[in-house]
Amino acid sequence: MTTGESLRVGADTAAYDGDGRPALARALIERVPGPGCLLRPRSAPRARRFTRPGPVAGRPKPPYAGAPAAATCLALVVGLAVACAGGSRPPDPADRPVPAAPPTGSAASVEGRANGERDGAVPPTAAHRALLGRPTLTPQQSGTTALLQAVSAVSDRIVWVSGHRGTVLRTTDGGRSWQRLEVPGADSLEFRDIHAVDERTAYLLSAGPGELSRIYKTTDGGRSWTLQFRNAAPEAFYDCLAFWDERRGVVFSDAVAGEVILRTTDDGGAHWTRVPPERVPDAQPGGEGAFAASGTCVVAGPDGRAWVGTGAGTVARVFRTEDYGRTWRVATAPIVGGAAAGIFTLAFRDALHGVALGGDLDRPDAHTDNVAVTADGGRTWSLAGRTRLPGAVFGAAYVPGAPTPTLVAVGPGGMDYSVDEGRSWAPADTAAYWAVGFARENASAGAGGMAVSATSVHIGEPGTRALAPVSTAAAGPAPGWAVGPGGRIVRIDWR
Repeated sequence: MTTGESLRVGADTAAYDGDGRPALARALIERVPGPGCLLRPRSAPRARRFTRPGPVAGRPKPPYAGAPAAATCLALVVGLAVACAGGSRPPDPADRPVPAAPPTGSAASVEGRANGERDGAVPPTAAHRALLGRPTLTPQQSGTTALLQAVSAVSDRIVWVSGHRGTVLRTTDGGRSWQRLEVPGADSLEFRDIHAVDERTAYLLSAGPGELSRIYKTTDGGRSWTLQFRNAAPEAFYDCLAFWDERRGVVFSDAVAGEVILRTTDDGGAHWTRVPPERVPDAQPGGEGAFAASGTCVVAGPDGRAWVGTGAGTVARVFRTEDYGRTWRVATAPIVGGAAAGIFTLAFRDALHGVALGGDLDRPDAHTDNVAVTADGGRTWSLAGRTRLPGAVFGAAYVPGAPTPTLVAVGPGGMDYSVDEGRSWAPADTAAYWAVGFARENASAGAGGMAVSATSVHIGEPGTRALAPVSTAAAGPAPGWAVGPGGRIVRIDWR
């Protein structure tokens, strides 16, 4: 989503230079990418523990530092865009620069956030941490400087990643090497969501207004791609998609003319049919949409369930279906609301238990009510603990195989984790990330069990081939991957 088209002039609006500072260039705000500090270490990647992460060179600095004239010009254009847009579409996370933050190795940054009691939040107990272990982050070399916005981990070996400048990456060895996959004619698109079925089959969603919103599919490991859907409505902006199995999926667009737009497929994406408006609750007055931040504003669950988290309205809301998208209902969630605020990401660990996270894009340094949980499948939501990372949470996921309901949350302000399903949080990193995902199956330790996320689906009806289940607690916590600006990819293990 974007407040006005002036924010999105140019094909690539959210790559970053080595300092994390967007550079004014072609068409106002195209940003020039550069290598991220976690992308190309001088020697072989080494694991980093969250307790004492080493210094990170090139941490993001305040945007437009040293360029007041450019900042003033951009502010004027943004203001005009907001006035013209009339608040119908909220700001786009990809248009927001990475906020300034202390170096990852800063004692004030890590220890202060770990020990400071904010708003009564209680840190995870030592017993919980001992059961799980601590997150160990290993930088991996992506071979790109593009902003990476989505990750879909099929197993501990097979992972797909997508982002700006038409970037699609895949690994089949757990991230030791990454292969760049080309989508013909798509080098200017922003692939903000990806859903991988297996090593060979994946769906891509490019987000943007009008015809920039598209869905592609590959069945040969990315050697060729089929354009399945091209948005024809100029006002629509598709944000996220999710799949129940290899053939049935759902995709969500920002509201148009007061109507929430949802489309479903039951033939592997060959046709995307709009859900009749009378089967979907109306949008909030003044507009409502989702944040195309990490591809996790839509999640699919077992037995035809799915959820959509929204923002840019008076209140944050969660739409839900229990019949494969045929009909929808909606509930409010106690997450901060507003024109640039709401739910950015959803995750469910089963049909009943889930979490919604988000925040306010206009308050990148603030700690707001940004976490809510449900225990009844999304019918009601209650406030949980605020994250330690500041600003909005862009992506989140459960950790399959963890001994307690464990979550990892990421955003431009860093990475946190919770071992008690969002009631309390501990910091894992202060580097900027857009998305996080965990392996659905652990090939090295066996598989079983079940957890729901934006990139995990479950046993389908007869005649469909469902994705493999996630690893069990007996197999240990599954590995994950977090991605972000400057081509950043880190692998997350628990030790």
